[in-house]
Amino acid sequence: MNPDHTTEIGECIFREANDGFLIVDPESLSILDANPSAQRMCGRPRKSLQQLSVPDVLYEEGKEKSSLSLLLKACQTTRLSASTDGFRLRSLRKKDLPVHVSVSRIHTESTPLGLIILRDTSKLAEAIENQRRMELQMFHAQKLESLGLMASGIAHDFNNLLVSMLGNANLIVERLPKDSPDRPMAKSIEAAATQAAELTQQLLTYAGHAKLPMSATSVSKVITDTTALLRTAISPLAIMQLDLQESLPQVCADVSQLRQVIMNLITNASESIGERPGVISVRTFVTNEDMKQEPATFTSTILPQDSYVVIEVEDSGCGMEEDDIHKIFDPFYSTKLTGRGLGLAATLGIIHSHRGAIQVTTRKSHGSRFRIFLPRSKNRETITQPRSAQPANIPGTWSRQILVIDDAPGVRTLARNALTLSGFNVEVAGDGEQGLEIFSRDPERFDLVILDLTMPKMSGQEVLFHALKIRPETRFILTSGFELDEVRQTIENSPHAGNVSYLAKPFRIDDLRHAITQLLISTRHKIS
Repeated sequence: MNPDHTTEIGECIFREANDGFLIVDPESLSILDANPSAQRMCGRPRKSLQQLSVPDVLYEEGKEKSSLSLLLKACQTTRLSASTDGFRLRSLRKKDLPVHVSVSRIHTESTPLGLIILRDTSKLAEAIENQRRMELQMFHAQKLESLGLMASGIAHDFNNLLVSMLGNANLIVERLPKDSPDRPMAKSIEAAATQAAELTQQLLTYAGHAKLPMSATSVSKVITDTTALLRTAISPLAIMQLDLQESLPQVCADVSQLRQVIMNLITNASESIGERPGVISVRTFVTNEDMKQEPATFTSTILPQDSYVVIEVEDSGCGMEEDDIHKIFDPFYSTKLTGRGLGLAATLGIIHSHRGAIQVTTRKSHGSRFRIFLPRSKNRETITQPRSAQPANIPGTWSRQILVIDDAPGVRTLARNALTLSGFNVEVAGDGEQGLEIFSRDPERFDLVILDLTMPKMSGQEVLFHALKIRPETRFILTSGFELDEVRQTIENSPHAGNVSYLAKPFRIDDLRHAITQLLISTRHKIS
């Protein structure tokens, strides 16, 4: 190859390369020349760089004395090249750049020279950090999902036990004379079972499976009402500032649960401020922010690109380390010596139940900011779960045959005893397959079927659809300790909607009787 042509190629590489090239004196480390990329990375023109030495623009992180000089001398002696990470390039245009450094000797006939090649690794480092955050977020989501599944399983089994406990306590209270000395004890059992049911509801809330009475709600009004009650409960040194938009779209929410979220966040902010003056800012607004791009966003579902109503609670308190962000929603985790509990964990569960998300921003000694994203309500209609009323008299003009399908022995026994006392003939089945087999033998025999949705072998929903194919006019009461919305939506869009009712566990005997009465009356199909 023509030497002149080789020189031309070398000059072209020096001029057009994306990496920064520095030609240096290996002894003094003075910069003799810099290509355009090096000039751009340093934010300095060529003449300015030629007045500097390598240590003026390049330093090794965490070390007072750079190893560049040793690398250059080694290259000069051995005629080898060397490369390493861990260096940063001082730039006048932006923050210091992390760079990968390659050092080699340039073979010349006169004075030996050194070549330093600088490769910007900031985007690579950012990609690695984003991947680390995403992996951490995924790990945390999987951990919360596992804890949620465990909580759901415990709540399901506990709800079945509570049906038996609460129902039998109801029966004892009903059968005891009002002046019986045993009546207060039975009432105490009934009250304890009711409290246990509330605890189970907290577990379901944490798991995101709570049964919530949802309605179109004004977020700003809920905050105004809640903060009025909280002002005396927070630190007297904390100043609460409200910036609430009045014309916000409504959200579909359970007001009591939303109030609990606000109380938890404001209380948490007050405890973060502690015994020193501070500010708690509460804001509401609407955003179209794409939360999928935020690493510190916690959600149980993929949120569509849409407008969200945002509740923001920001404090000037102690803040926390970034690594702690993924721990604060763990049950019973706390940075305080007291107050451990389901506070923020329940908050996350409530937001999951509302199909929303929580975003956390914090810095040690610089406070924290929590943002709650709630989907705006599609309409103003109130969405409520069916509520039990006072028990009505069981009609006496039916065949009075009921089939109870439930895998919990205590529930089956309670249903048999309670409904037998009410004048029904009750047949029971311990799983879906057995229940469907009994029903299939003589489907005309049963006034209605009480069917648990969560069972082994064959789910309640499968039994329901098979039974409706056999006898479409069959009446069903579906029971579950979980949310009934999904199966409800499926049934309400079918011709069988009028023949199906729903009863959440744990239920009282009066609730069960009332559900049976209402369903039999509403269908108006009397059996002669």
